[in-house]
Formats: sequence, C-alpha cells, structure tokens
Amino acid sequence: MDAFVWDARFETGLATVDRQHRHLVELVNQVGDYLLFSSGNEARLESVFAELADYAREHFAEEERLMAEAGVDVRHRERHARHHQDFVRQLVSMWGRRARTADPAAMLHGYLASWLTVHILGEDQVMARMIESISQGDDPATAFEAQAESRDHSVSALLDALHKLYHVLSVQNRELADANQSLEDKVAERTRMLAQSNACLQKEQDDLRHALAHLEATQEQLLSSEKMASFGRMVAGFAHQLNTPVGIAIGAVSNSEQVISATEHLLDAEEVSADALLANFAQLREGSRLALNNLQRAADLVSRLKRSSIDLEVMERRAFRLREVIDDVLLGMKERIELGQVSVSVDCAVDLLLDGIPGFFEQLLTTLVGNALRHAFPIEGRPATLRVSAMLRGDGQLQLCCIDNGVGMPPDVLAHVFEPFFTTQRAHGRLGLGMYLCYNLTVSRLGGTIDCASVQGQGTTIQVVLPVATGETKK
Repeated sequence: MDAFVWDARFETGLATVDRQHRHLVELVNQVGDYLLFSSGNEARLESVFAELADYAREHFAEEERLMAEAGVDVRHRERHARHHQDFVRQLVSMWGRRARTADPAAMLHGYLASWLTVHILGEDQVMARMIESISQGDDPATAFEAQAESRDHSVSALLDALHKLYHVLSVQNRELADANQSLEDKVAERTRMLAQSNACLQKEQDDLRHALAHLEATQEQLLSSEKMASFGRMVAGFAHQLNTPVGIAIGAVSNSEQVISATEHLLDAEEVSADALLANFAQLREGSRLALNNLQRAADLVSRLKRSSIDLEVMERRAFRLREVIDDVLLGMKERIELGQVSVSVDCAVDLLLDGIPGFFEQLLTTLVGNALRHAFPIEGRPATLRVSAMLRGDGQLQLCCIDNGVGMPPDVLAHVFEPFFTTQRAHGRLGLGMYLCYNLTVSRLGGTIDCASVQGQGTTIQVVLPVATGETKK
C-alpha cells in the first residue's frame, strides 16, 4: 500500500528529475511498508536506508548537473545545493540515532514524506521553470529574478519556513547527540564515584529503606502522572495528525498557483476561451475548498489540544445545581441521542448544590456522554441505554458515573483508554483525545480520580470521584 501517492502536481517537466522523484517516492513507501509489515526487521530497514541514501546523492548530483549545464543563476544553485547537503546530513544523523529512538522507521518515514513534498513542490518546481525560461532565451539572472517576483508569497513563505524548520531540527539533533554523549560520560563517572563511596553509605540504609517504602506506596500515582506527562509521545501524535491535512493543503495551494499561471497565459492570448476560463475557475474553487477544509481540520486539532490543557481559570466559581448542568448537557445532545435511538436516564438529586466552576463539570459530562454516543452504539439484540448518575458518598466526595450497555471494550483497548491520541477509529477521523481530556480535567483540575470498567459485549462504566464543596442538599 502506497502511503505517499505520486500526483501530477509533482511533475517538473524534466524527464530525468521526474523519474528519479518517482523512485524516491517508491523508496519512501518502502519505509511505510516496513512500518506495516516488517517491524523489527533491522536488515530490511538498513537495506532501504542504504538504497535511499545512495539514490538521493545520485538524484541531487543529477539536479546540480542540469542546473550547471543550463546556466541557472548561481544564487539558486548554491541555495539548492545547501538544501541537498542539509537533507543528507539529517538522514545520516537520524540513522546514527536509531538505536536510541523508540520507532526509527516512523521517524524516518515522517521526515522523508514531509521533506520530499516540500522539495518537489518548492525548489524543484522553481528550478524547472528557470531551466525552461533560459532555454527560451532569457539570461540566468532575469530568469532568477522573474521567479522571485512571480512566486506566490504565501506558499513560498510556508515552504521557506518548513526549510528553516528542517535546518533547525538538524542542528538540534546534532546538539542532542552531543548532549547524549556527554550525559553518558557523566553517568559513567557518577556510577564509578557511587561504587567507590558505597561503603560510606551503608549507615544510611535504614533511611533508604524508609524512602523506598514511601516510593512504593506512591508508585501508582507517580506512574499515572508520568504516563500523562509523556510530552514526547504527545508531540509525535500531534505531528502525525497534523501532517496529513497540512500536506494536502500545501498540495492544493501549489496546484492553484499553477492554475493561476495558466489563466494568466489565457488572458494574454488574442482570443480567450470562456470554457477554458470557467474550467480554471472551477479548479481554483475546488483547490480553495480542499485547502480550507484541511486547514480547518488542522485548526480543529490545535483547538482540541489547547482545550486538553484545561486552561479555564477565567471561569467564575459559584454555587450551582449539578442536575441543571447534566440536563443542559443532555439537551445540547438531544439530536444525537434521538438519532442513535438511545434511552437516557439521569439519577441525581434535583437540589444537589455544589460550590465550584460549573464549566469544568459541563466539559467533563459533555465529553463522557459524547464518547458513549460515538463509540458504544449501535448494539444488536437489545435497546441502547445510557445512565448518568451523581451522588454524595459517605466520605463527602462526589461520585459521578456514566454507564452504557453498549459494545464494551476488550482488555487491550481498556488498558490504553486514557492515553492521548489512542483511538480504534483512526480511519474514521477520530483523534483519540476525548478520554485523555476527561483524565486531565478530573486529575489536574478537579483533584479527583477517574476509572473505567468495561466488558466486551456488555457495556462500559466510567466512574469519577471528586472532592467537592457542597451547599445544602434537599432530598
């Protein structure tokens, strides 16, 4: 299966360059196939990497030869060659760090797909247009300046920014490699010093045993906090999700640039075909729609990530009735509930009065109920039911439950249910942030706990326990 699909927009008109681009795309897809079918096969990944590195050098040499033979302006040739050199250095750096990388094939595949898209749509298209312009009689400096003046500055700015990003990434990776080596040396030295002073530390064994007992008592809480604070995994998931819509938007904008150029040529002709103009306008509308939709997807992802941080300090604290919040949430989801033919019941005292920020509870309930409506149903053989309950326990804490009789979850899914970007419905556009949002809100903002119990085929129960300040509760 080809994850990176060749598109006519990638063609430069230079037969040798286009053929080599296609082969580079094939090699990128081989890395993608490795991710799907050959995980752990180091020999195959090493073979693909070696072929990719060799072929990239061959391709870059061919491009630089073509530019030299055509007499392309030296300013473009030098910049183009620097980008080639940066790519090779970055590729070699990634390969050298693979042993310290959790998923080297995924890192390599993501970098290659993104860089190759920018490389083909950006500087290679400019190179091809310069060569064509020079072949038509323009001098190299004129061709260079013409490309600088005619390019779409919004697209160019994005491509330039991505080039700078890859350069910064390369520098940071080299610095990280140096830092890792320095850290390893320091760890080795510290280990030696600790070994030499071990005899002097024997008298502190009792204190250490006490500290160990304390650490074991808080192990579950620390592990839970560490799992949710896994910044590296969060960034990797974000990059993976954001790459697709941004890549599509870049392609759409690049295609629109070509359509605009073609339209300008039509308008320069003595006779202008109305049908041709309308066809070009239709392409522009479609390209704009495609770019807008995918940029909106990217914006929605950023918005959901921002919301997951629960930055709601501006909300006012006040006394509120929890039953009213529950009813408001269900009212807002009435259409979805009716569409799914789900019978919803509420078990909560009408006058259960809390003192806090109702927006937190509204967000928590909206996510819990929405997640159940999205994933638990439909079911076969019995009516779909969803119950929301809230009560004060004997210890004064609030117990809030969302219980459905839906499809449930197998143990391997249940184990990861609160992790960011974990979803079983990636193919349907799901991001896997809903239950992570609930976890973060419950633990980080409300100081409570959240648990999930589920049996496949029998339903799911989400239980939230919160310390709360209450008003008078009327029975």
